[in-house]
Amino acid sequence: MKEAAEIVQRVVALTEKQVERLAEAYRQQDEVWQRMQGNLRQYQRVFGQVQNTASHLFMQIDQSLHSYREVVRQGFEEVVQLADDHFKNAAKRRGGSIEELDEALQHLTELLEQARHDGGSHDRHQR
Repeated sequence: MKEAAEIVQRVVALTEKQVERLAEAYRQQDEVWQRMQGNLRQYQRVFGQVQNTASHLFMQIDQSLHSYREVVRQGFEEVVQLADDHFKNAAKRRGGSIEELDEALQHLTELLEQARHDGGSHDRHQR
């Protein structure tokens, strides 16, 4: 019986040690879970801030691109208008130059015809 009591005492002592170890393991596991939950809440806050900041940044980029596109469009329209005006003025000048050349050519043709006509009758008188 004494041996049985000693065995029971050893079993109780071993069981107590195992219970203590299990309690310590449970406490450590609980601490780990608490830290994980804290970390997850922190990550959730950080990612929420990142999402809000990124959303705000993308809205600013979108607005800036729309403004830039409008400025480029207006600048392009101004360039097209200036080029159009330049070509209109050049065409008017060319048209005026062509008319002046045409008048000068007609006048020259008239002079040549008159000279040929006068020269032809002058040649006949000299013979």
